[in-house]
Amino acid sequence: MIQKDISNILNSKNSNIQQKLLALDVSQKHLGLAISDSLLKLAFPYKTIVRSNFKKDIDTILKIIEKEGISSLVIGYPLNLEGNKNSRTQSIDSFIKEILKIKDLDIYLQDERFSTQFAKSKNTSNKKDNSLDAKAASCFLQIFLDKINYSFSNC
Repeated sequence: MIQKDISNILNSKNSNIQQKLLALDVSQKHLGLAISDSLLKLAFPYKTIVRSNFKKDIDTILKIIEKEGISSLVIGYPLNLEGNKNSRTQSIDSFIKEILKIKDLDIYLQDERFSTQFAKSKNTSNKKDNSLDAKAASCFLQIFLDKINYSFSNC
């Protein structure tokens, strides 16, 4: 289910329940994945998956969820510069609907504007970097984690 606020995460954090989040940067060609630590403090690039078909993509994500003990997903939401939905957000909405048909998960949406550009700016080499999508996912996951920790410290 798509969650509008972070109260579930804050309640778990208050109860000292360990959890990890998986972020997805979804594009037509790649899925960039990033993962949080169990204290929900830091985000790390995990991997970039070259997309082939939806079923295979979802199977890969579900295996990672199981292997890493993921409690929720954070999906990058590509709003336009004015903060409005566009054709890419409609594609993400469809992707989310299909995931939820297969597995009931808490899904949080995080504005991903400029995450790829920020990840590119941190790439110090001139080589083409296949992990760019995972790095972009870690950028917006870190923003999400910072929001959780700010809210938690002000409870």
